[in-house]
Amino acid sequence: MNLASVSPSGKWVSYQLQNEVGVDTLFVRHLDKPITYNFPSVKNGMFSASDYFAVLTPMGLELTHLVSGKMKTFQDVQSYAFSKKGNELVVHSIKKGQLPRIEIHSLRDGTHQVIEGVTSFQMSPDLEHFVYAQQISNFQHIGMVTFGKKIIVASVSNSKTEGFYNHFQWSDKSTGVVFHQIQKFGTTDEDVSVCMVDIAKKNFIIFSKAAFSNYPVGGKILNQSYETLYLSDDLSKIYFAYQHDKKQEESPTSDVEVWQWNSPRVYPESVQMKGSFDNRWLLWDRSKNTIVALNSGALPKFFLAGKERYVVSYHPHAYEPQFDFNGPVDYYLTDLQTQQTKLLLAKHSSNLLEVLPSPGGKYILYFKDKHWWYYDITKAHHLPITKGMKNPFYNELKDFAGDSEAYGIAGWTPDDQTVLIYDRYDVWEFEPTTGRMKLLTEGRTEKIAYRLPIHLMSNIFKKFDGYETHVVPLKKGLFLLAKSENGDSGYCFWKRNLPMTPFLTAGLTNQFFVKDSDIVYIEQRFDLPPQIIKNNRQFKQNLVVQSNPNYSKYDWGRVEVIDYTNSKGQALKGFLCYPSHFEMGKQYPMIVHIYQRQFSYMHYFEPPSLYPSEGFVPSNYTTQGYFVFFPDIVFDLKATGPSALDCTLAGVNAVLKKGEVNPKKIGLIGHSFGGYEANYIATQTNLFATIVSGAGVFDLPAFYLNMNWRTGRPDMWRMEFQQWRMGCSLFEDRKAYALNSPLSYVESIKSPLLLWSGKDDMQVDWQQNVTFYLALRRLKKKAALLLYPYEYHSLEELSNRYDLRERMKQWFAHYLKDESPADWIKEGI
Repeated sequence: MNLASVSPSGKWVSYQLQNEVGVDTLFVRHLDKPITYNFPSVKNGMFSASDYFAVLTPMGLELTHLVSGKMKTFQDVQSYAFSKKGNELVVHSIKKGQLPRIEIHSLRDGTHQVIEGVTSFQMSPDLEHFVYAQQISNFQHIGMVTFGKKIIVASVSNSKTEGFYNHFQWSDKSTGVVFHQIQKFGTTDEDVSVCMVDIAKKNFIIFSKAAFSNYPVGGKILNQSYETLYLSDDLSKIYFAYQHDKKQEESPTSDVEVWQWNSPRVYPESVQMKGSFDNRWLLWDRSKNTIVALNSGALPKFFLAGKERYVVSYHPHAYEPQFDFNGPVDYYLTDLQTQQTKLLLAKHSSNLLEVLPSPGGKYILYFKDKHWWYYDITKAHHLPITKGMKNPFYNELKDFAGDSEAYGIAGWTPDDQTVLIYDRYDVWEFEPTTGRMKLLTEGRTEKIAYRLPIHLMSNIFKKFDGYETHVVPLKKGLFLLAKSENGDSGYCFWKRNLPMTPFLTAGLTNQFFVKDSDIVYIEQRFDLPPQIIKNNRQFKQNLVVQSNPNYSKYDWGRVEVIDYTNSKGQALKGFLCYPSHFEMGKQYPMIVHIYQRQFSYMHYFEPPSLYPSEGFVPSNYTTQGYFVFFPDIVFDLKATGPSALDCTLAGVNAVLKKGEVNPKKIGLIGHSFGGYEANYIATQTNLFATIVSGAGVFDLPAFYLNMNWRTGRPDMWRMEFQQWRMGCSLFEDRKAYALNSPLSYVESIKSPLLLWSGKDDMQVDWQQNVTFYLALRRLKKKAALLLYPYEYHSLEELSNRYDLRERMKQWFAHYLKDESPADWIKEGI
């Protein structure tokens, strides 16, 4: 279930349900009454502000009045939109043999207006206007529609061009719109211009290259829709991308690939990235009638700061060749008024979520050496924020090699007065002018983490080659998500100097919509399918929609928290899924699923499936009389395999103490990195009656020197800095790589192994599994390998998913339940 949206009135909710083969149906439900509409095969759906709902299907646009239930269908619709008050519906349709058109339908009186020849249109962010391009004879025009007591249609441009207009981009506050004008489209001398319309004046403005002597020679304005145009709210600044005139390369005399040892990137990645830094940007400052270059070949990536007065630029490959996924960068700060450039941050992390200009333009926030800092642009000072504080603001649970990562920020308050920063549990407020730091929440005592409902990646939006943060109005208070360390989750309301009481439930709550005092969200548990709940500030909750309602008729098992410690005394958690119809005093087989930390998935509902992409769904096994256990695993550097073994055995032993699992009938399963862990564990213990490993690594030194043909990069960065956590190269510590490689101990394996891979897997080289199989075969160990042609890291074809699930089920049934082996287990093919 996916909670799509809540209507502006707060009375209706839309949500999607998906069947097992991936077909979606969109539903609209009243939050208080048993009224439901469904729309199969929907591309998208939208509420108006006046009790209408529109959906675009392959059959056309369906408009439903949610109160009366009356429905109207529009054919051949390409796109649509509602006006702000919801009284008008704008429909863009293209019928075969006819000119494309815009129809503006009044939802108050049923009348409509038609604008013929409209090739494209774009609503303003405030939904009070839309701009359109109109084809009349061989020429194009720009028009504007404004909604209000009357609908005003105005022609903005009567310039005659045989090209056309497209790629409309509005300013954030709907003050104007910028777009491309294309002439001689599709020819070798295609010419692109940048145009703008001022909404208040309804005037048409076009950029002229000839008016600027410093316009780059040969620079062609890019005719692309994605991130090539921006417009400031005061309409004085237009930003546009162009492709600079490159020197003609000599035609190669051979198809030979030249791989140089000191190239910034290896040859395949260089080919993939060719041209990725060719785009250049200009600022057209209309108030000064100037153009200014924003980036260069030396510093091709950039973002703005200081209310668009400054450019922060960098080269992502400044320190190549290096061997992490992304290397450090140097950030430079350029004043666009004085054209002076200076070094801002040297050899700094390239994580752009941790170098953030403030929305008010006064500061640049950055994370360095496990602490938050800020740069005061006016005073040109670097000052610490969290240095000296007792609580860490970096992720202390991260056990990868490389730089520490921040928990993130929630945003800035208006006019850059304060910035809201997360630690592991709480929200802090820092005031730059005084240096004061104040704790807003008190989650650490109760081990409850508080966060704004919009995830960090969404709360920070991309602009140019960096990110900017939203403004958070604290005066109205905050709606916060709450999640406890025991797996409970929920929400609370925060207001300054008032007590805060969280609402927590033993389940997973997410996808929150807040409308006045009402809160709508999805709740689920391992044994409870997703349901839509309506709640309020007094924590009075009501069930709105229950998906899979027949699920309650059956016993699907339950889930229990398992607390345990590894050999180093680190406290860990896992969750144990009980078999359905569990009987006290009886011992059951168990399957242990491994990866990294998995406890946060305890309350995810996953129904039985015939087509799991990795062959395994826990409810497929709990319903067949198995326990399924998910232990947490933490890692020490250079001890990835031993750490996985230690934590897995500690968790399994904690489960065995309960006396409910047959210690001779325990299976182990892992996929990808979990497949590597399973391979390693197979070489170190005889605890597991059988092991299933999917797309895993077997030979660490060979994988270190493997090329990932999907990314064009060597895989060594994954060994040194990512999941394998070696923290050094193979050549700096060959012994550590050997000690963590299953190949080093393959002779000791006694458990029967089932291996599987897709033969087009470029995430983990599928020949690692072939190598493992050949070693087991030569040693006469019990093993089988399943290879699926034309499949990737996870399986996509339904027939292959079904096959893998069925063979995995038969394999576990034979080794954990002593059922007769299937023919393919006995004899192969």
